[in-house]
Amino acid sequence: MFKLALVWQDSLVLIQFFNDMYNTINFFSKNTLLTIMFLLGLTEVALAQMTKNTDLGKGSSTTSTSVPANKYTNHYKCNVVFGEGIAEDSKTNYKASYNVFIGYQTGYSTTSGNDNIFVGYESGHDNTTGGQNVFIGERAGRSNITGKENTFIGQMTGYYNTTGNYNTFLGKAAGHENKTGRHNVYIGQAAGYKSTGSYNVFLGHKAGYKETGAYKLYIAHDDTDTPLVYGEFDKKKLGINVKNSQLKGAHTLYVGGAILSEGLTCKTKSAWPDYVFGKDYQLRPLEAVKAFIDTHQHLPEIPSAQQVAQQGVDVVKVETLLLKKIEELTLYLIQQNEQIKQLQQNNALLANQIKSLK
Repeated sequence: MFKLALVWQDSLVLIQFFNDMYNTINFFSKNTLLTIMFLLGLTEVALAQMTKNTDLGKGSSTTSTSVPANKYTNHYKCNVVFGEGIAEDSKTNYKASYNVFIGYQTGYSTTSGNDNIFVGYESGHDNTTGGQNVFIGERAGRSNITGKENTFIGQMTGYYNTTGNYNTFLGKAAGHENKTGRHNVYIGQAAGYKSTGSYNVFLGHKAGYKETGAYKLYIAHDDTDTPLVYGEFDKKKLGINVKNSQLKGAHTLYVGGAILSEGLTCKTKSAWPDYVFGKDYQLRPLEAVKAFIDTHQHLPEIPSAQQVAQQGVDVVKVETLLLKKIEELTLYLIQQNEQIKQLQQNNALLANQIKSLK
């Protein structure tokens, strides 16, 4: 009787042990073991020699029945799915392979897209054939259908992208309204939020927020039309601290504000004014120079104060003109020096003649 009581007591302890273990596993399976389960899923795939799919969660891959080495009807291989309603859009010809879907209805509509990683509530929800995408975050890339080789990281990032390819969006709601744009890089919360163009680079919080064009560069910390840096790749123009509407004309670099530099070297394609010293150069007579100054109030060929105020100064061109005027002035001085010498000789001759008359 004593032995029977001990056996009964030991049985109760054993039953309680298994009950506690079940509750513990059940708790962690709902909370903190997602990563562990993911790794176990990958392990299962590896052990199956790349022939199995792994699913976990209510309604995940619900079109599946049973196929040798696969758990899904007409499903291909090496998919890892965790979460409710994943890849369950009643697709009976599911050909997707090498995907990882984690979260409620991630990759919900995927049929033949391969090599995707969707993590987060409804991330990649509308994807059908898009492949080689990485969507991480709540509803990241939710509307993507056929877009491929995109990387969207952050809540609602790339939300409306449908067919856009080769984009990289990092930050909450970055590239939110992009649909077909391609080859864009947006980094920062809401960077390129309303952008619909292609070949853009936006860096910073709300950088390029309302920009809808293509080939644009923004570096900014808010939604502004005067970013710290603005550029146009196709036109090879760059602006620093200027409104993006100011990049007009033939200039390459626009700067709003003063520039401090320890050195500056300029090259010019125009002729350097050494030709002034050529024997064939027609030096303007001083009388003509005086007449021009009296009429226009500035030197010939030099822009007026009004022109400078309206158009600015072409540094290389003005430096060339100033050197030309210096060289012309040198020629005038040489002429004056020769005239002075001639006058001195004439004066000496006259002095000798006057002396001889005394």
